[in-house]
Amino acid sequence: MYIDDPVLDPNALAEANRNAIAPPSLAISQLASESQDALIEMLSNLLDQLISRNDPLPVAKLTHFHAKSPPQINIQLYLQRFAKYAPVGNECFVLLLVYLDRLVQRTGSIITSLNIHRLLLTAILIASKFCQDKYYTNRHFSKVGGLPLNELNMLELEFLTHLDFDLNTSLDWLEKYYVQLRTHFQRKHGAPTAAAASAAYSTNGQYPTGNATIEASAAAP
Repeated sequence: MYIDDPVLDPNALAEANRNAIAPPSLAISQLASESQDALIEMLSNLLDQLISRNDPLPVAKLTHFHAKSPPQINIQLYLQRFAKYAPVGNECFVLLLVYLDRLVQRTGSIITSLNIHRLLLTAILIASKFCQDKYYTNRHFSKVGGLPLNELNMLELEFLTHLDFDLNTSLDWLEKYYVQLRTHFQRKHGAPTAAAASAAYSTNGQYPTGNATIEASAAAP
């Protein structure tokens, strides 16, 4: 269902989308009830570390996702714009990380301060369409994300093409990414919560394989 009406209550829409997934486990249940500000903080912290690691590396090829210079708005504030003006369920913020990871693994792309904003905008747009019955139009996302509509449409198609339109993600895989995200943040900023501790036990304290983005950030100083 397309939504492009600024009069609609964004909080009601976000609540409806959060309730669309029945949590089958402790971690998924925690994801559904997680403070979105906390989730955005964890995600932006991860991406900031990744960018700090990647920015000094030479860029082999510029893409349509690269800006001429880094946008002035930081990642956390940028993600908060979507939470406020184009609200999505918590699962979409984790799903966008899954999609970014697939893009990196399939194209060899390097996430830097020059391309992260366009990548985030495109990934959260695609994630919202995939996992929510109600979502905002590309026109609405283009306004929130600060890009012309025709450019966002082009980036969406390019992103999907790089993924071979493979958007399916199991709840188990979504849970692994969420647990990794929490564990990565808590290793640097605090003690594990019940969900992270449970997952650390089930994985012997190791990151489940497959998440190159989090593993790369974990290796950063």
